[in-house]
Amino acid sequence: MKSLLVKALAPLGSLAFQERHVVRWSASDDYRLPRELVDGALLKLELVLTTQSVGPPLDAQERAALARCHELLHSYVDAIGFDAIDAEELIHQNEDWQAIRDLAAETLGALGASLSDWERVNLPASGFLLIRTAPALSVERFSPEQFQSAPAPERALLCAELESELSTRLRDSGDFAEVAAQITAELWATGHDLWNVHRNDERELWAPDSATSPDAMGISVELYRSGRARVS
Repeated sequence: MKSLLVKALAPLGSLAFQERHVVRWSASDDYRLPRELVDGALLKLELVLTTQSVGPPLDAQERAALARCHELLHSYVDAIGFDAIDAEELIHQNEDWQAIRDLAAETLGALGASLSDWERVNLPASGFLLIRTAPALSVERFSPEQFQSAPAPERALLCAELESELSTRLRDSGDFAEVAAQITAELWATGHDLWNVHRNDERELWAPDSATSPDAMGISVELYRSGRARVS
C-alpha cells in the first residue's frame, strides 16, 4: 500500500515533475492535469484509509498523517478554480497549490519516503526544463568539455567562477526552488549529466549518475537557500 501512496503523492509533491508533465510538457511526455494529480492522490488515500491494507500495516502516526492529508487536500482543492487559472500560474504562484505540494511532501516524509530519492529515480535533470526566461550560462565557458580538459589548477578556477555566478543568482532570487530548478536546467542544457542526489528546503545536491555514466568526471553542484553554491 505504501508504494501506491508514494506513486500517487510524489508527483503531487514534486515541482520538477509538474514542470515537465504539467507546465512544459512536450509530445514525448505524459501530460498530466493538475486536478488529475489531486484526484489520483485522494483516491489512493481513501482506498488505504477505508480498506484493509495489503502488506505491512500502517502505524497510528502514519494513518493520522494520511487522514490529515486527505482532509486538507479536499479543502485546498475546493479553494482552487482549476478551469479559471493557467497551469503555469497555478504551479508557480497559487498559494493553495503550493500548500498542496508541501502537504504531499510532508505526508511522504511521514511514511518514511523521500521525495528527492523518488525524483532521482524518475526525473533526471533533463526533466527540469527551463522555467522562465533567464540569462543562460555560457556554453563556451562552462561546458563539460571545459571542465574535463582543464588541468587541475584551471579546473579549480573554473569551478570557483561557476560557484560565484550561481551564488549571485541564488542570492538575487526570492524563490530558492525556482532558481535552483532553473540553474540545473541550464547546466543540463550545456551538456552536464546531473541527477538529484539530495534535496530539502535548505539544500540541493546534483551530481553525475554513476549507474549510467560510471566513468564520468563531471561536476557536482550544491545549491543552498542561504545564497551559496559549491561546485566540485
